[in-house]
Amino acid sequence: MSATVTTGPRPPRGDGEEPHFTIAVRPGPDGSSLATLDGEFDLAAYEPFMQALARVAAEGTALTIDAHGVVYIDSTGLRGLLQARNLLGQERVRIIRPSESVSKLLTATGTRHLFQVEGLPEG
Repeated sequence: MSATVTTGPRPPRGDGEEPHFTIAVRPGPDGSSLATLDGEFDLAAYEPFMQALARVAAEGTALTIDAHGVVYIDSTGLRGLLQARNLLGQERVRIIRPSESVSKLLTATGTRHLFQVEGLPEG
């Protein structure tokens, strides 16, 4: 499965930039589905993430989430990550290259231990 979904355009933020979110899912080198996230993982991004997650679950593959491009994540984004863990199982969801935003949220909420997290935060 290969698919890319982008949200937007959305109302400009205070800095005039339009927030966006892109999720690109393709087969990973280890047989898992590799989901590369880019942009703001928030309420507007939740539904596209869940649709991609449903496709991964239907295929029966593990999920590797490359989160280096996430510039903002809120509680809705965390909810999506937790849904992935609940649907696929902790051992089948891995977060690689978490951005500083993702790493900070997982630490602040005490949920880092619920995921296989690999790589240092990029900031």
